[in-house]
Amino acid sequence: MSKKGLGRGLQALLPGTEKQSDGVSSISLDSIVANPDQPRRKFDKEKLNELAESIKTHGVVQPIVVRTKNNKFEIVAGERRYRASLIAGLNSIPAVIKEYSDSQMSEIALIENIQREDLDPIEESNAYRLLIDEHKFTQETLAERIGKSRPFIANSLRLLNLPPQIQRYVSEGKLSVGHAKVLLSLDEQSLIFLVAEKIIHSGCSVRETEAIVKRMGQNEPETPIIVEKQESVNIDPEIPQIEDRLRSMLRTQVKIKHSGEKGKIEIEYYSKDELSQIVDTLLGELI
Repeated sequence: MSKKGLGRGLQALLPGTEKQSDGVSSISLDSIVANPDQPRRKFDKEKLNELAESIKTHGVVQPIVVRTKNNKFEIVAGERRYRASLIAGLNSIPAVIKEYSDSQMSEIALIENIQREDLDPIEESNAYRLLIDEHKFTQETLAERIGKSRPFIANSLRLLNLPPQIQRYVSEGKLSVGHAKVLLSLDEQSLIFLVAEKIIHSGCSVRETEAIVKRMGQNEPETPIIVEKQESVNIDPEIPQIEDRLRSMLRTQVKIKHSGEKGKIEIEYYSKDELSQIVDTLLGELI
């Protein structure tokens, strides 16, 4: 005589669950809730719409990861796919169901986002801070865990010493991480804001910003800092929009010098780690 199952399974306990092969289940989108501690705070609407169009054509290729909580499924990894599936009008999504504690879930969500490079520089810094404070990682342990150098982690954490508005400029791509590192050498917030505004309005490179800060440290009044007004010339209105999109994608300062039908794109980086991230991002967009 065959043995009866000891339980009804997830399908009975949690409505909207249909078991598939390889440990993947089809879960109703109505039964899913987002992770309230999701380290990523901003979701690019344009990229979500692009992903939604891809999902309409090809479906959700990679299952999301969820855990059960309060008779719902809470997202551990894959919130972009979940949001894009809602936009695409799907009723369900493939998911792998795991049993994680709150601590495990927080750690996995943070590291998954960091490794996928889905975070802007300030979100990434906050993720490192959470892993160190809440999960008792040392900078050395964290660096080894996510494949970064310890100096990279230390420099990233220093960004959180900037005033909140300057951090927002970095998140929005108006200031590069290289610019932010130079601003950290200034002691007075008023000077930080003054130099930041000059960078944004005049398009100063990191090297130019270093020179400005150095002159300030030497108290050279003959070279005052002036926020220059942009010249009134016929600029293609698409160019600033393209610059903003590239800054947001590459997370650094980008300047397009356009003349007639030709021009050049200048992309700044301030370390080998930043160069590697930019190259990986560009190649990822081309694949």
